[in-house]
Amino acid sequence: MPLVFQNPAALWALPLTAVPLLVHLWSRRRFEEEPWGAMEFLLRAMAMRARRIWLEEWLLLAFRTLAMLLLILAFADPRLATSQATTPETPRSATTLHVFVLDGSYSMQRTADGKSAWEEAVAYARTVVESSRVGDGFMALLMAEDPEWLIRDVSHSSTAVLAAIEDARPVDAPAGLLPTLEVVQQRLAEVRRRADFSQTIVHWVSDLQEVTWKSAQSDTVRAAVRRLATSATMVVHPIDLPVRVNHYCANLEATPPSPFTGEPVTLTAEIINDGPRTSTVSVSFVSAQRLIDRRSVTLAAGASESVSVTTSWDRAGEIPWEVRLGDDGLAVDNHRRRIIPVRDRMTVVCLEGRPGAARWIRLALEASPDRFQVRTAPWSELAGELEKDVDVTFLVNPDFRRDDELTQIRHALERGVGIVLAWGDRFDAQWWKRRSLPEWLPAIPQEVAKAGEAVVDPLEYAHPIVAPFRGNERSGLRSLPIWRYVRLKPNSQSRVALALDNGDPLIVERRVGAGPFVLVAMPLEMQSVDPTKKPPVPWSALPIWPTFVPLVQQMARTAGEGRA
Repeated sequence: MPLVFQNPAALWALPLTAVPLLVHLWSRRRFEEEPWGAMEFLLRAMAMRARRIWLEEWLLLAFRTLAMLLLILAFADPRLATSQATTPETPRSATTLHVFVLDGSYSMQRTADGKSAWEEAVAYARTVVESSRVGDGFMALLMAEDPEWLIRDVSHSSTAVLAAIEDARPVDAPAGLLPTLEVVQQRLAEVRRRADFSQTIVHWVSDLQEVTWKSAQSDTVRAAVRRLATSATMVVHPIDLPVRVNHYCANLEATPPSPFTGEPVTLTAEIINDGPRTSTVSVSFVSAQRLIDRRSVTLAAGASESVSVTTSWDRAGEIPWEVRLGDDGLAVDNHRRRIIPVRDRMTVVCLEGRPGAARWIRLALEASPDRFQVRTAPWSELAGELEKDVDVTFLVNPDFRRDDELTQIRHALERGVGIVLAWGDRFDAQWWKRRSLPEWLPAIPQEVAKAGEAVVDPLEYAHPIVAPFRGNERSGLRSLPIWRYVRLKPNSQSRVALALDNGDPLIVERRVGAGPFVLVAMPLEMQSVDPTKKPPVPWSALPIWPTFVPLVQQMARTAGEGRA
């Protein structure tokens, strides 16, 4: 088997092996003869030892030269090339470019019998490198959401290749299959213009978890695989560790999402058993290193269960909380964290399109004076009020007259100010139809419509604004009398919180920048009336209905999440 140097540039230092010889010659002392009485006896003694001294000097020179030579050879990294049988299709001179694509997702940290999936992947790469032929090249890529090259330029040094792979670690996140395919294909195209290999083999080393590989069935990924396969051989090496027990936390929720100090908060975690058999797991809820509660949950294979606890916080601020599960084969998914914004109170300003329009909203919010600080202002002060540091601004029966009023609302939303806009009888359908309306509006107002026989539909109480009414059918939400409203066409990115059973939305919400925008199709005051009726009939009985106070407070809380 031939001897191959992995770092042949180090051989340029071979002339340094002559340094010991030069030092030896330089150190030979020159002297002048001076006869004296005892010289005869010294000459006799030196003659007897001359041969021994000569041998010692040359042995010392040889050892020094050999030490220098071995040091240089160590840097050159010599190794014996593996002999392989040759065929007409694979001549001995053929070289291969090996590209290792190592799955860097969090599931590669799973362990079994004291060994992780990542360690198995590294062992496979080591086997390929150590069995390679003379002249083979290597590259290595960590498959992640943002793929990272471990060895971007072709390397012929097995030592450097294995060191780079062994130093890498999987990340605590899923991996992106399509981005990895695109990065590999692009880099190989660049390499082929500068290097000539007989073949290219892409080694995909992965535990083939569904989170990473489910996209392999998509047309986009299939097309990317076909393109790469035209220039490289694809080899998939599955890492198949035995699965014993694995639980993970799939989702965390806090209700309400931004509570007030002292307010009860329900923390919910969805726990999933990803193992092959029924097992029990310990679930701990922790906040600021303080144990809130601990539960034991028994789950069948593949089953899930929501676990909830109730707590509260006495101080305002960004409060961390997390769920911790008992130990299993994959420690990285045994905990999950969230931040919950807790506030003392919320500042609200109500801009009135007509004097006194905010009276009912103010009464509803001041029913909880420890939570809401409310003031009112006329519509003419819109620009100045939107610049102030408040949590929520109610636009009550607004009287739009200028395009820049919409721009001012957009700027407030981007700063995190929540907006609740409630239409009334000052709505001018013609003014809105004459304009090219911005896409960031939760819904486009159409015209004033009559409710007729339509009744309120809470849409299974899915939205946070109406969620508190779930299970309380006597609250009167479904029986709310509505006679007139502004017909809305919701944006595709908006969520409808409340609607009529004819499909028309009554409350629509979406986030614009940092601020939530709640659009209400019916008045939040009693001044908006139908003048065609004798006596005039209000658009809705909402302000005097039992659901008004909790509904307005939920609108304010939802809109206020932008400043939480």
